[in-house]
Amino acid sequence: MKSYLSSAQLKDKAKESLVGRYGLLIGSSLFVSLMSFMASSIKGAFVPSSHTVAGFILSNGISFVFSVFIGVFTVGITLLYLKLASGGQAVFADIFYGFRNQFEKSLTISLVMNAIGIIPDMAYRIPHRIYLNTEDRLYLYLAILGSIFGIILYITLILNFSQSYYLLLDFPDKTASEILQQSIGIMNGQKARLFYIRLSFIPLLLLGVLSAIGLLWILPYREMTGAVFYLNIMKVKSEQRI
Repeated sequence: MKSYLSSAQLKDKAKESLVGRYGLLIGSSLFVSLMSFMASSIKGAFVPSSHTVAGFILSNGISFVFSVFIGVFTVGITLLYLKLASGGQAVFADIFYGFRNQFEKSLTISLVMNAIGIIPDMAYRIPHRIYLNTEDRLYLYLAILGSIFGIILYITLILNFSQSYYLLLDFPDKTASEILQQSIGIMNGQKARLFYIRLSFIPLLLLGVLSAIGLLWILPYREMTGAVFYLNIMKVKSEQRI
């Protein structure tokens, strides 16, 4: 029976898949980053900052909507990595896959992933904003507790749904709800393994922060390892059903 690859083995395979492909992956990531920057700039131009709770919620709500739409690019970025990790060919135009195909499902999954992403931030910032307006220390304590529980909840949920974009590409006939449920299923017993793999990149990321150029090579390495992780899981689970 096929066993799961170790973190080192996954990274070795990722390095092999990245040979000669860095330009495409870096260019694609920079393009999406540019789109995100433009969306943020548009929001900043039309929605002035506000120190009121209502203004804070409005500003962050609009940012969230922009993030959900930009998140559709993640489907295309995932397709690039999945193709290359599988030994196939990828092109820059693949990053628009989520807009050209299965847009509603791509948008739904992006909505879920972005909603998970704001949990720690909102759990801290909302009570902290109230504290700044009222100076009631109770809200400061709630902000600290909210941040701790928010991070724990975020990690748990993001690991459960981490394979959703891959599954969307591999199972186009499934609904968004089925894809999210399937991600939870295949991550059963695998969350700690993926969490460890993600943590193992922290030293490299810290080194990359010292040089922005370094991050351009480290981030594709991390994402390709994630694609190889998915392929390994699906292969093992397929063989276990035989």
